[in-house]
Amino acid sequence: IPDAHRLSELPNRFPRMSFNIAMSVPFLSSIGSVSAAMLESGRRAAVAVAGSGQPHLRLVDLESPFDIDYELAQRNLVALARSMETIDGLLSIEHSFQQWSGLLHAFRSARSSLDSQKKRLRLCFDPCNLQMAEPGIDVAAAVASLSVEEISMVHLKQCRDGSILPNVSDGGVNWKIAGKALADI
Repeated sequence: IPDAHRLSELPNRFPRMSFNIAMSVPFLSSIGSVSAAMLESGRRAAVAVAGSGQPHLRLVDLESPFDIDYELAQRNLVALARSMETIDGLLSIEHSFQQWSGLLHAFRSARSSLDSQKKRLRLCFDPCNLQMAEPGIDVAAAVASLSVEEISMVHLKQCRDGSILPNVSDGGVNWKIAGKALADI
């Protein structure tokens, strides 16, 4: 559980940087298994590291299956995004090993349900996770299918042969192509 008090030192020590809190939460399936106290700790930590910026909580789902229940995932995402309203915060979800089309469908359905508050829910786009979950997927096409308003950040990392590399070098993601696709949206 994040310690908000200790984390509050970060924005003072590094005032030109922005921070977010990342947590592993099964937001695509069994959100009920996560305690309300844990989610509240995440929100408090997001406020602590925000400094004068907007609190930002990033969730990655390392537990839900490849194929997801779209309606359940959509309901979970709406509830989580609405929980950020009290802190005027942003919720980002990061693709892990789930099917891209399923995650994108649930994400867009949730944003549609949030109406004027849809800006609270965005993607942490991770081409490496996408490539590892669905080898051979066209990352540039996945990028091109997104709008700038849907993306909060891009996670830069690299993979090769099913493993995350310690640096961004040649590997599963062609960053030259992915970068051009990102620049074009």
